[in-house]
Amino acid sequence: MLTKQIFKKIGNTPIIKLKNNDIYVKLEQFNFGGSIKSRVAYSMMQEALKDGTLKRNSNQTILEASGGNTAIGLAILCAIYGFNLKLVIPSSYSKKKIDELGIYGVDVVLFDGPPAIKAREIHKQHPEYIYLDQLSNKANPKIHYYETGQEIVREFNHIDYFLAGIGSGGTITGIGKRLKEEFGTHIVGILPTGYSIKDKKFIKHKIQGIGIGMIPSILDMNVVDSYIHVSYDEAMEVGKYLLKEEGLFLGLSSITNIAGAIKLQQSLNKKQSIVTISPDAGDSYIENYKEYYYE
Repeated sequence: MLTKQIFKKIGNTPIIKLKNNDIYVKLEQFNFGGSIKSRVAYSMMQEALKDGTLKRNSNQTILEASGGNTAIGLAILCAIYGFNLKLVIPSSYSKKKIDELGIYGVDVVLFDGPPAIKAREIHKQHPEYIYLDQLSNKANPKIHYYETGQEIVREFNHIDYFLAGIGSGGTITGIGKRLKEEFGTHIVGILPTGYSIKDKKFIKHKIQGIGIGMIPSILDMNVVDSYIHVSYDEAMEVGKYLLKEEGLFLGLSSITNIAGAIKLQQSLNKKQSIVTISPDAGDSYIENYKEYYYE
């Protein structure tokens, strides 16, 4: 019964229109677990349960590389289903999220580099671990195609542009395909300034959740029509604007997505519909916001 109740609390998140812009934002912090990644965690686990890879209350160990949001979703589900959880997380990520995972009893490995590299190394050493691997797991874009993307379709008659930061690639691949099929929407990938997927130019940056230092296998680059680059400072300035003018306290990848949407809107010579995603709220990014003091 509990898992059915949780499933009802994942999805059907609200879409709002920014008051001073013709930009629509889907607020994913209203999912159970607090982020868009609850969808992915649930989808991956359900697929593994269906095919017999996982068995409930078996105390199997699930291994994943995550920057935090997928991790929280998995931690909650592992507690419910009776699994252990081992996570590889970038050492630069939110201390609040790392501390929260410790409270759940998760075994956290911090790694100064793309966490998937370390996770694959651990999996070779422990093949008994169930490595869900959100970067190659088709359940990731699948849930966004059938659920998140469909939720957006229901709210609009047409969408000219959809923007999303590229992390695991699941969001932009799944939603992008759905919107292209329905509306012929132009799909824009958002990356940190100086970062290039096409040229395989992977630089260090401060925007958690996007530009993960590799090209995920689930990312369908044919879905992405163009790219917009956003710097950390640009994102934080938009975060300040959203707090003071819109009353929105959003996460780092969320304000980056909206910064990209504002950039796009300013480049257009006519009014067009623009939709983007807010993956999570800002409560895990207090340290970042403190750099831009708000009175």
